[in-house]
Amino acid sequence: MKNLSEALRAIANDGKLSILKCLVESDMTHNELHRALGISSSTLSRSLKSLVNCGVVRKVGRYYSLTGLGHFLTQYLCNLEEIVDCFDILNNSRFAKEIPVELKPGMVRLKNAEKFDNPYDALFRAFDDFREMRVYGNFIDGVVVDELIKYVWLKCAEGVRIKSLVFGNVLERKALVGARVLCRMCERREDFEEVFSALRKNLEVRVSEPPVQIAIIDGRILYLQILPDETFESPVFVSKDRKCVKWASCIFEHFWERGDEVDFVSKLESYCAPTLKL
Repeated sequence: MKNLSEALRAIANDGKLSILKCLVESDMTHNELHRALGISSSTLSRSLKSLVNCGVVRKVGRYYSLTGLGHFLTQYLCNLEEIVDCFDILNNSRFAKEIPVELKPGMVRLKNAEKFDNPYDALFRAFDDFREMRVYGNFIDGVVVDELIKYVWLKCAEGVRIKSLVFGNVLERKALVGARVLCRMCERREDFEEVFSALRKNLEVRVSEPPVQIAIIDGRILYLQILPDETFESPVFVSKDRKCVKWASCIFEHFWERGDEVDFVSKLESYCAPTLKL
């Protein structure tokens, strides 16, 4: 092979990817490929010669097979074909740019996820899954909803570990609304102190501006929304597929490591202070 660009050009012309797809499963002769693909013998011969010359296919005796590069490129291009079919996933160039290169092919897993075109429909469904949270929850979000915040406080009090990566532009509002929720939940100073203690133990908050919203509950269910612009009007993907959830967990950790730590509980305490003085 002279270079990678030569191999890609060879694959791109005259439907050669269909030849590679046939060779993924097994080695094949010229006649077997001719019958499988239904293309003329002369066209097939030219295509095979081109693929052999660029190092993607090898010929041993009468049989053609993929080289190591051929297997790699075929799998990668097939994944890319599937991703291109899903416009919603590609609509945010920042998301595709910022996730690590080894995670990019995993975007294809979202094609089999349940899709909610209205984000609020997914939010209402999430309430039930939040109630069932038992071990941990990992979140990237800019959502400020009283009921969801209440679930987080209650779950932390039950010992559930929460990691929350909050968008910087909603951090103060989330703390203010969170304090308001706490004031409705607690009647005595002791109640506040008990909740604050649980939050300090079980809640970690960082701040960043990632191009995605994610909720992963107990490693069993995923809610993911790729943000196309500054609004939240894009589809939400929901999946219980183990591999999809694991892929999204790696994305969460990628953005989590880049977030700035915040003493969120101290912010809550300051907003609750006037109530505690009553």
